[in-house]
Amino acid sequence: MPVLDIVLLVVFTLVLAKSAQIVVEHADKLSKFFGISTLAIGMLLISSITTLPELSVSIISSAAKQGDIAAGNAVGSVICNMLFILGLGAFLYGFKVEKNEKNDAVLLAVTVAIICAYVLVRTLVIGGAIGFWEGAILLLIWAWNALRLMTRRKVEERRERGAIIEKSEGLKSFLVFVAGVAVVLVSAAVVVDSAVHVADDFGLAKGFIGATIIAIGTSLPELSIILQAIRMKKYGIAVGNAVGANMADMTLVLGVAVIMNPISAAGGVLVTAFVFGIITNAAFLYFVLTKGKFGKREGAILLLLYAIYLVSIFYLQAAK
Repeated sequence: MPVLDIVLLVVFTLVLAKSAQIVVEHADKLSKFFGISTLAIGMLLISSITTLPELSVSIISSAAKQGDIAAGNAVGSVICNMLFILGLGAFLYGFKVEKNEKNDAVLLAVTVAIICAYVLVRTLVIGGAIGFWEGAILLLIWAWNALRLMTRRKVEERRERGAIIEKSEGLKSFLVFVAGVAVVLVSAAVVVDSAVHVADDFGLAKGFIGATIIAIGTSLPELSIILQAIRMKKYGIAVGNAVGANMADMTLVLGVAVIMNPISAAGGVLVTAFVFGIITNAAFLYFVLTKGKFGKREGAILLLLYAIYLVSIFYLQAAK
């Protein structure tokens, strides 16, 4: 039943986003409890946690042999994070990338663009799908980046006023954290199942569903955190969350997906999505390297690019 499938898709996408938000809130408390430096939160901890919805969708969809949803969701989330979320934040509030954060932002954006380019070359030029060994390499890249951040930004005890978390509160946060992860996984299963049914009911490509509805829905945690961080002028957390989440999407999320089930970007929608993945990071790099600031003009450009992306994949889907 199409209506029921759509309702389930919308409702559980919202549940997915909310449960991930709860996970993030308590992960922040756990970071203080275990003495993790707040400098690494945006790019490593929070970005890794906010990709839980994408990772859950990737695992469930790959297990169900729906690799197009996993790939579309991963690259669609990258595009949503950079063009829609950062674009909206820039247009509404404006933000800047500090000099001491620029190198990290550039490195991660370049890495994501290279991965998108490799997927296109591997599937369209060389032929075939990316599989187990590419997935293993992507996971190694994710682990290397995490180790790099943890090594440079050393973990240290937080003894500032208000930073100490009591053991009882730490245990409570841990239990809520685990429960939140469980809800994320269950919600993701329902979202993927509903998305597959909607795609079948309306003749939509599964890559299209993954690159649009699910990508936006699973990016809601990033949206709320990044906009709040920008509004509070915590630009490091905002930019770190965005580029860190993109790195996790294209290494951890995509890596797990292709290890479980080979993925090919041969479809028109997915090809367009990966091309926009490159354009998205190129635009971000241009603004970071030339100005370092994102205002209304930069925000409008990013939002316009996102609108062009949506129109393009809608057109390809309609012409299918």
